[in-house]
Amino acid sequence: MGMSEHLSDLALDEVAVGGPRPKHLESCATCQGRLERLQAHAEASRANPRFLQVRAQVRAEQARGTKPRPSRWLSGWMLVPIMAAAAAVVLLLPRGEQKPIGDGPPGIRVKGPPAVELVRLADGEVNPVLSQGDRVALRLRGGGHPFALIVSVDASGKAEQLWPTGGTTSGELAEAQMTPVFEVTEGDFTVHAFYSDAPLELNEARGWLPAPSQLPPNVVHTSVSLKVGTRG
Repeated sequence: MGMSEHLSDLALDEVAVGGPRPKHLESCATCQGRLERLQAHAEASRANPRFLQVRAQVRAEQARGTKPRPSRWLSGWMLVPIMAAAAAVVLLLPRGEQKPIGDGPPGIRVKGPPAVELVRLADGEVNPVLSQGDRVALRLRGGGHPFALIVSVDASGKAEQLWPTGGTTSGELAEAQMTPVFEVTEGDFTVHAFYSDAPLELNEARGWLPAPSQLPPNVVHTSVSLKVGTRG
């Protein structure tokens, strides 16, 4: 069976949240393994105390008929993480997900020269003009560098760490790593990727923005600017 015949990431996501199980899943060990990893990651995320705290807050505010308030570390972001890689935190939605590396286009580590891309999950288009509510996944290509620090900068110049989520340093790229999924909110933005041979601090990267030129040895930079429109 060729790789293209395996279940897509979106199909496995549906199963993981209680959807129907395709017949293919019963006989394919590869897809079974991918589903097990996705479910195990989701279970570990739901057990995280921070996730439980935020979920309780969201439900309480929903019961009062109010919208949940984003925490300070997310206010002003153009992309709201649906679920973070290590400390699962859902602030605007009570449930979220991540995409495993599989047959689909999104992925944390991809071979080739350094690059950063956002893949729209609805159609697989790379770096499209986005609309509020679009769901996108990061696709990172380190060009042989093992560490990545992804920073999002809005139109006002405010820089926030996009990946790894919930930290202030680079993350190590790994073949088996989950791909963060984000929901687009508002405002145009630029995503900067710093790839390096050793971890970087967020404050270092902020000092190199908005147009990194003279970077230390063994650090490379690439970026993509995206427009966010409104749905008609």
